[in-house]
Amino acid sequence: MTDKYRSMTELKQKEHEWTIISNEKPHPILSLAPHGGGIEAGTSELALLVSQKLSCSYYTFKGQLDSNNSSLHVTSTHYDEPTALNVSESAEHTISIHGYVDTKQSITYIGGTNVELIDLIKKYLQIGEFNVIDAPSYLGGKSSKNIANRNINKSSVQLELSTKQRRDLFENGDYSKDSRENVEKWSSDMYRYAQAIEWAVREYMSL
Repeated sequence: MTDKYRSMTELKQKEHEWTIISNEKPHPILSLAPHGGGIEAGTSELALLVSQKLSCSYYTFKGQLDSNNSSLHVTSTHYDEPTALNVSESAEHTISIHGYVDTKQSITYIGGTNVELIDLIKKYLQIGEFNVIDAPSYLGGKSSKNIANRNINKSSVQLELSTKQRRDLFENGDYSKDSRENVEKWSSDMYRYAQAIEWAVREYMSL
């Protein structure tokens, strides 16, 4: 689907039902959910939990329209939002969490530019019994223009979670706004998924 807006600058001039949450910390990792809130539901919450486990920086842009939040999607290579750029440029590595449409299968496509960290995250997610597959090129996250690669080392891991995988992060598969914003509705899969990323990052940092 073609984006409605060509950049975040254009989107912010014309839309008002959104929120940016950013927390910059002195840590090499940024946990990023550029299409959060109702755009790619579940990504803001997973990125937040990862940031809490690692005590690392966090950024999300949350779409908050009553419906059709997908209209607030701006592709990662056109992501010129200033707060995102600032927090990205202060990090050494970015873990970027996204969603794609597949209501049938719980799958994560993994891509990015940091081969070592990709391999570790893939390993720990698979240990946690999550289905992880190397991303096809169009979800690979390798472009230098991708917001995930706008950090000091141009180093990223991009995780693309299917609709069903994101629903699995919440009790009874309910990833409505009320459920997403109620921590008590987060499922054990949410915590296991974030834990796998934490273990992978901690091993990577010890290499």
